[in-house]
Amino acid sequence: MDEAANAALAPDTAPDATLDSAPGPESGAGPDIETESASGSAPIATPGQVEAQELQAFEVLMRLREGCMTKVYKDTLGKETVGIGHLVTPEDNLHLGDVISASRVDALFAADAAAALDAARAQAREAGIDSTHFIPYLASVNFQLNTNWTKKFPNTWQMICDGQYEQAAEALNGTIWQHQTPVRVTDFQTALRNLPPKA
Repeated sequence: MDEAANAALAPDTAPDATLDSAPGPESGAGPDIETESASGSAPIATPGQVEAQELQAFEVLMRLREGCMTKVYKDTLGKETVGIGHLVTPEDNLHLGDVISASRVDALFAADAAAALDAARAQAREAGIDSTHFIPYLASVNFQLNTNWTKKFPNTWQMICDGQYEQAAEALNGTIWQHQTPVRVTDFQTALRNLPPKA
């Protein structure tokens, strides 16, 4: 278990969707990204198309795990939240009970998603991971725990960088993160276990 993670997790953790936040299903396969032809021989997507597919897969995953609410509510940690897991900031000029449009939900998610996906892509490069299927799940971790999650889970992060994916997945068992949001941890553990071995 990653001791640093247990010491520092709770303050910036966004919870899984609750009954108050109209959750998506708690289980089910996540999104998939098509990057090879049926024969597996040639890419069928350009880098821009892959990024668009990653964003789409990430949105599907976040709607499944966070739900989507147009009315500002308090999450299980008491933080005002709206849209697809967006934590309300003073700049949003929103208050508990305010209702926003679907287009504002999309705009808030686009900003939140950009930060999470950018961090996930940078972390994947740092770890030597080139699986586009992994990016939405790594982005989900950044979305939920913040983009500095690797400092909260330094041992797990080192295992990921070393290509010890099974050990990294196992290290998440028993953490506060798993206790608070077991489905999200299972998502990430499964994604780690599906990574091909490092050469």
